[in-house]
Amino acid sequence: MTESMKERRRMQLVIQVAVLCFGLHYGLALSSIEDTHHVGAIVAATPPPGIPQWTVYDVHGNICMLMAMDATIFGTPDDLPVPNSANSSSSVCSQTAATFTLHWYTQTSPYNDHTINIDFVVTGGRRYEMKNVSGIERGNGGLCWSSSGGLPTASIGHCMKCHDIQIQILTLHQYLFQPFAQQSSSSYGAADECTFGSEASWQGILIFTAIALVVLIAGGGFAIYCIRRRRRRNLYTQVQ
Repeated sequence: MTESMKERRRMQLVIQVAVLCFGLHYGLALSSIEDTHHVGAIVAATPPPGIPQWTVYDVHGNICMLMAMDATIFGTPDDLPVPNSANSSSSVCSQTAATFTLHWYTQTSPYNDHTINIDFVVTGGRRYEMKNVSGIERGNGGLCWSSSGGLPTASIGHCMKCHDIQIQILTLHQYLFQPFAQQSSSSYGAADECTFGSEASWQGILIFTAIALVVLIAGGGFAIYCIRRRRRRNLYTQVQ
């Protein structure tokens, strides 16, 4: 076997090892994430005692959302706690999108007619996010408010859990949200606490780093091979 063939064989081995390392690294990362989901799903979350709760059904009569929250609308001009009597019958849900709607009346002024909408959407893979939160205050005049971006995320089959979140004029003192309850056996799943896209971002960074590592190893090995081959050619030319 000539030196050129030996170098070519070494280069092939370097690339094979790099690809194998990438496969192992990526496989272990996904396995770790899946194991976390599997273990977490065993421990179902429970709503804090005494806070308002609602159950939402889809068009087939199946439970599709379980929602619990202690919340207050501030500065309208009164501070208005969201009551347990708020009507959730206008809520809608499917396998990939859900809107939790609450509507109630008060004897307050200037606004006595209140609506809150919380939108959820599946983002692909095994996660979903709180896409938008909005509200309308009606009465002597009107006030509309809305917020999107930077809102909580969770794994499919898990519920969202956090506390003291300010969204425009709405404060969520405590909440436990289980949209897409079709994926959690119509009950609360394990709680993803105060997650705002961190896991999804971490997976992306992990995969990008692994791919970059493979490219660097393969590219570096090929560059070394080319340099050594050129040096041998130069030496051969000088000897002749």
